Amino acid sequence: MSIEALVQICKWIAAVGGAAFLLVRMGYWLSDRRHITAAVKLKSQRNQSVFTPSYTDAEIAAAFRTYVQPDCGQADPSHETDNRHVADIREPVFSSLDRFVDHALRRRHFLVLADSGMGKTTLCLNYFRHAGKRKTGPVALVSLSRPGADAKIGAIANKRDTLLIVDALDEDPAAQNGVEARLSELLSLAADYVAVIITCRSQFFRDASAIPKDTGVSVIGPRMAGAGSTYTLWHLYLMPFTTAQISTYISKQFPLWNPKSLPRRHAAERLVARVPELSGRPMLLELVPDLIREGAVAQEVFDLYEYMVQKWVAREERWIDGALLIAVSKRIAVEIHARASSGRGDRLSRNEVDEIAKSISGHQADWDHLSTRSLLNRDNDGLLKFAHRSIMEYFFVLAAIDADDRCFGLAWTDVMRDLFVSWGYTASGVASLKRAKEILTSDLSATKLVPLSDPPTEPNVIVEGEILLAAARRSKTDGVRRLVHSSWRADSVRIEEAEMGIGIVDLACDLEWLVPSLSHDIVLLPLAQQLRIAPGPGQFRSPSFDELVSLCEALTSSGRIDLLVPNRLYLLGDILGPDRHLVVEAYEEGPKFGMLRAIGDGRRVAGTDYKLAVYEVSRFLDPTQLQQLRVASLFVRRTPKRVTGAAWPTLL
Repeated sequence: MSIEALVQICKWIAAVGGAAFLLVRMGYWLSDRRHITAAVKLKSQRNQSVFTPSYTDAEIAAAFRTYVQPDCGQADPSHETDNRHVADIREPVFSSLDRFVDHALRRRHFLVLADSGMGKTTLCLNYFRHAGKRKTGPVALVSLSRPGADAKIGAIANKRDTLLIVDALDEDPAAQNGVEARLSELLSLAADYVAVIITCRSQFFRDASAIPKDTGVSVIGPRMAGAGSTYTLWHLYLMPFTTAQISTYISKQFPLWNPKSLPRRHAAERLVARVPELSGRPMLLELVPDLIREGAVAQEVFDLYEYMVQKWVAREERWIDGALLIAVSKRIAVEIHARASSGRGDRLSRNEVDEIAKSISGHQADWDHLSTRSLLNRDNDGLLKFAHRSIMEYFFVLAAIDADDRCFGLAWTDVMRDLFVSWGYTASGVASLKRAKEILTSDLSATKLVPLSDPPTEPNVIVEGEILLAAARRSKTDGVRRLVHSSWRADSVRIEEAEMGIGIVDLACDLEWLVPSLSHDIVLLPLAQQLRIAPGPGQFRSPSFDELVSLCEALTSSGRIDLLVPNRLYLLGDILGPDRHLVVEAYEEGPKFGMLRAIGDGRRVAGTDYKLAVYEVSRFLDPTQLQQLRVASLFVRRTPKRVTGAAWPTLL
């Protein structure tokens, strides 16, 4: 082949490559224009109620552009220890909602539940757009975080043909003092709509049993045999993103036309693997592209919020000092949470914010300069609120760390607790052990912070494999409510000694323990006699192996590993089946009870100085051995009252 021909081929390849690049770039540009047009159209819909007014056309378009439709399921993912792997039965949320709307004659009321930052509002915007394209009838969207929501629900015309989407029940001021009563009021107000979808933070209800099942709205017309006289309130939970959904989101953020995209995609995937909470909170996942582009480091959820705030402060520094903005935001967060807790809304007037600024710096700021991407938003009435509830919660935790005493007279949310525990793992948290100790040893009874971590499982019928895994399980940190940092554990444990035993309170796991005194061998009783000690409701009982692991952690952190006597058998509350009881031995040099059937090999409890061996004791044991066997008891119970500091209970 001649040189001239080779040059022509190279020119042809370059021309084709350039044309392909331009076509891909043009495709992304057209997609952007389509989303912006859709945003403008969304805001001009006749039946569209005003949603958060700080949302600009560009921000709504961004919600459309980067939206990845989540899955949904019937099980609450917040109860799983690893929220990335939940709900074997799940489907795209639009499919579930479409089916609900199409069968609205039988199922008219739907409650969509999800954790903070999982995209409930973004779902409402995108499903509003989706439902409008289906042309099954008018669609209305009302945000309960805005004043006058009831009037908007009542004013929308043609209710019997309209699908009503109601966002943010948990941000409704009227729901703060009684969510069940407020929900009943809303369902009654929306009784004439063809179908109603309501979103809410799942933790807003005390537990699953507190979520109403009955709407109280009467069924008009003929009913199927066995059907009730009122409509049922159906529940649906948004699921954390799967690995494939996260990859889809990341690919949208790093398009192929950019030659830097491939390494950035790999870096983003590594970050998500390192901070598992990103899969459950799309709001935080949105930070990943900027983190990757800037090469910033984030190991914790607390780090992500800190990064978000730093970016915001940098955007606003042209008109307000960053330190002042953060200080004002912390004060605002505490005031808003106090108001919301008493049902007085989640907004402050500009005069109130000015007074806060003046009390800190001596002069007020001009809040008209807030940028469109501000974490503080203005509504149509000029009132200020945070762009997302979890941002308020982050600033509230900052205020608590900075010793704002008002924070400890209010009930904290689950997100506040998660952020507080996450702070303990950050560099600033590790460097602030003195402040952490002050908080942990103070009176936390009003905060509802206890338990700080996921409580261990209570006694149950278990399989042998669970025993083998439990000793290592609690060292993991990817659960829904992670364990407190090891440096905090000693300050979350209180030990009191008495004549016949030792009382232990473990705030991290919300457990009270009664450990037999080391000097009294009278506590060693035949197994049959120990089994006859039947506690009453709420009384001390034998621990599960999982609870015993938490005790090993607590005693190690407190320097009291001597409280579990080596080579002594302790009765567990777990069983393998009828008459198949379990006992456990803590040992140093080696197990002593080799004549018993061991459940696996001896296990070292992760992060502690303990080695544990578990044995089965059943009717199949030699009668002579069973008669000679002496077993001690450890007693535990859930803390009946949330207490700390000077309010430690008398256990003995």
